[in-house]
Amino acid sequence: TLLMLAVEESKENKKSGDDDASAHAIDVIDTHIHLWNVDTIKRGWLASSGMASINRTFDIHAYYQMLNAQSQAPFLHLKCGIFMETDPDDCDIDTEVAEVSKLCHNPNHKLQAMIVKLDPMLVHNEFMHRLNKLKQNAFIVGFRRVLLDHCNKFPKTFIDNIRNVCEDKNVHWPFDVCMKIEHVHHLEAVIQALPQQMFVLDHMANHHQICGNVQLYQTWKLRIEQLAKYRNVCIKLSALSGGQPGLKLSKPWSFEMERETIDFVITKFNDDRIVYGSDWPVSLVPLKNEERARFLSLWTLQLYQYLLQKKGKTFCDKVFVDNATQIYRLEL
Repeated sequence: TLLMLAVEESKENKKSGDDDASAHAIDVIDTHIHLWNVDTIKRGWLASSGMASINRTFDIHAYYQMLNAQSQAPFLHLKCGIFMETDPDDCDIDTEVAEVSKLCHNPNHKLQAMIVKLDPMLVHNEFMHRLNKLKQNAFIVGFRRVLLDHCNKFPKTFIDNIRNVCEDKNVHWPFDVCMKIEHVHHLEAVIQALPQQMFVLDHMANHHQICGNVQLYQTWKLRIEQLAKYRNVCIKLSALSGGQPGLKLSKPWSFEMERETIDFVITKFNDDRIVYGSDWPVSLVPLKNEERARFLSLWTLQLYQYLLQKKGKTFCDKVFVDNATQIYRLEL
């Protein structure tokens, strides 16, 4: 009898310990990690206005240093990381893929997947050549082409090339979208033409360019309402206000700046179509130098706690883990 009591007490202690550990650790899949070595790959945008502070090497060790610097509970636990292409110059795209593939091959890293630069604007033969080459890489889970410079209707070639990806049985790659608020409405025709293709609106459809502009905020709200109705459109809670070349904030960044846009997104998009991304280290730009080491607590943890209070743990589990697993077909 005493032995049975001891066993039961041990079980209760273990359960209590597990619950305690769970309360102190928050699982996260970061769907938007940028890494770069300025000595091996050229990225013209890093020389843009306001980017001087991040125009240096940010590697996987710097990312882990940030994670390991957490000093008090609750701790963010990286369950999986997805590298997001960094818009390298075209001549260096293959080098970026090769560098990140090496990281993904290393079982000691939680960086297990990547979203690569693949431009649907390419002529068909060149696009297919690139696609067939990239298909051989098992770590690729999505593709993107930064479209901040695109301001017109998308050509048929763009739609046809994405259709080729969508109809390929060997890949299931979402297309991540990075476009200015003023022009993202042009994407709707592409979304309508490709109902089986998943699109992910990075940075809450570029919310971070609003920076207090009331008219632009109203335009952004219309675009969110317009695109949220499509089942093949997801949205990423990523990027801090002011974190883009050429943008400036009228006052120091704080999480309060993001609440209004976050609230609007989570009321318009279905719970299953919202994911988290850090956009590190680009999102360091609007922070003060002395705040940058605390990026995870200032953005990720505050976002988690805010959503936990507003929507509950089940919702947070979806945004920070489950949805990313489904959207990017992750094998964890």
